[in-house]
Order: sequence, then structure tokens, then C-alpha cells
Amino acid sequence: MDKDFMLNYFNKAVQTEWEELLKTPRYQPAASKRDAIEREFFRMLNDEQKRKYLDLESAVILAECDIAEAMYMKGAADREMMIR
Repeated sequence: MDKDFMLNYFNKAVQTEWEELLKTPRYQPAASKRDAIEREFFRMLNDEQKRKYLDLESAVILAECDIAEAMYMKGAADREMMIR
């Protein structure tokens, strides 16, 4: 399996799907609600707490992306084995 090709394909596919998700009517109310809650939450925090929260959120997002990529690559490897 060409891992570089598959990772490039994965990154392009994820970006496209994410952009499409952002356009869906179902996502818009959820995003608005999340943004409102986050603004209210940030009003309760001091600057250092906000920074820590944003650091935590970034770490969680990176972990989720790593998990999604690993699952995708495992699926791609399994598919290649089935084709052989």
C-alpha cells in the first residue's frame, strides 16, 4: 500500500467532507448553539483559564484527527489485503 498516497487522499477527503458538513442545514443550528454556549462559558473564565481550555480543546481535536487517520489507514490496509 502506498501510505503517502493514502494519507494525501484521506486529508483531501476529510477536508471536502468537513466543508460540506459546514454547509448543511442540520449543522448550522448545532454550531450556533455551541458558539453561544462557548461565549457564555468564556465569560466565566479568566485569561489563563481560557488559554488552558483552548489548549485542551486543541489537544482533543488533534487526538481525534489521529484516531480518524489511524482508522482510515487500517481500513485501507484491510481493503488492500481483501483485493489480493
